[in-house]
Amino acid sequence: MSPLPPPDRTHRTRRRGDTARGLAALTALVVFLVGVPLALSVVAPLGWPESWPTWDSLSTALTRPDDGGLLLGAITLVAWGAWAAFAISAATEIVAGIRHVSAPSIPLLRMTQRAPPLSSPLRDCSSPRRPRRFPRLPVRRER
Repeated sequence: MSPLPPPDRTHRTRRRGDTARGLAALTALVVFLVGVPLALSVVAPLGWPESWPTWDSLSTALTRPDDGGLLLGAITLVAWGAWAAFAISAATEIVAGIRHVSAPSIPLLRMTQRAPPLSSPLRDCSSPRRPRRFPRLPVRRER
């Protein structure tokens, strides 16, 4: 984790649009982090089995005709896993933003971390900031 460059001390005036965009991002983040697991717990509850399945019960479940329960169980696990990956990535970005360092790369969550940083819209809500500077790409000139 490398520290980010020091913030630019020249203050720009904050516009209503910046605050509205920051509040909208904060609302969306709270909805995804709190609302999705609440909805999943109602629609697709994840319960612990009373006993661990044996190899015979697993092979029977995989070889008999499916009534839709196996597919719904797989979809449930994928949905909860996707939410957990998003929540871990969001928490990593938020903590890195608070500490003013770049977020560490988590090996199994690289796909979710390639998305734009989650904490950058939240900064619009809290304080004015300088515009993002993107690295310049080399220009290819035809001969």
